[in-house]
Amino acid sequence: MPRLLHLAPATLERRIRRSGLRGRSWTLPTTDGPQAYDEAIFAMPVTADIQVSHQWLRELRQWRGGVRMAAVVFRMDSAEPALFGRYGQPRRRGTLGEAVRGLMEDPWGSELVLHGPIPASAVVSIAVPRQDIGWTGGPGQHVDCTCPCCLPQGHPKLVRRLRARYHASIDQVRAGQKAGDATQIVAGLASMNVALERAGGRLSPARLLSLADHEDFGVRKALAWVLGYFSDPAAQDALGRLASDVDPRVMRGALESLLRSVGVTRTRALLGDHEPALVDLCDFLDLYDSEATRAVLRDLCQHPADAVSREATRTLATVRG
Repeated sequence: MPRLLHLAPATLERRIRRSGLRGRSWTLPTTDGPQAYDEAIFAMPVTADIQVSHQWLRELRQWRGGVRMAAVVFRMDSAEPALFGRYGQPRRRGTLGEAVRGLMEDPWGSELVLHGPIPASAVVSIAVPRQDIGWTGGPGQHVDCTCPCCLPQGHPKLVRRLRARYHASIDQVRAGQKAGDATQIVAGLASMNVALERAGGRLSPARLLSLADHEDFGVRKALAWVLGYFSDPAAQDALGRLASDVDPRVMRGALESLLRSVGVTRTRALLGDHEPALVDLCDFLDLYDSEATRAVLRDLCQHPADAVSREATRTLATVRG
């Protein structure tokens, strides 16, 4: 059974140990047509060369806004179906065993994709490796990026380059809006993550707020993540609206950003009585062991909606434990 490595935010370690790996909805190009996944799990084979196995770490860390990434090692049967190939190119179909062999012929910039979820029983280990492994922008390329590895705190060009990166990303977003290209808008939003995290609230979200009403869920989901870096009340209000989005993926992204930016108590206030969002909030709160968390959960235990009160009661017991 091949040993595979998936990179996930370190804050999810407890959830992964309890429930396994969950993927995201993706449609991927293949050599014989598109492949739709309800839960796509991206991974690399575990090899003796940590640079190969962990090559996506810096790129993913930059894309997710500098969060610490954990390496989740799991086992899967070699007969499981998988896709494999280089990022941005049509993947090949095959069994997992075939995918591992094919990928290792040219591993740099490649990945394999499995249909999740992956049960907790398949997880072998979870560890937080060094956070400076891998490439950014493209394998073997030098990229003038704004991550802490390339541009340390205190660098004389830091603020100017952060602003330049943000405005370049805004231009990409606007070009996507003009062309009606949701993929370009999402790429523009993703490219500003590191700059926003490091800017410390010195940038304005005003030119992004209209995207909260965009028809494409991928745009709204990407927006929900980046708005979590702003201290502006307008960004928080937009996140409150996105936390009531009809798409559960957008809703969960907005909840995660609210908890990251304004904390448990303020997040609860922004959600009002939107039942699906409150249920998901309870699920998130098992990662936050604090008195504010317990106070919110105790309040939600008395909520008139049965689904909310049940989830709050379950989570409160977990937090107390």
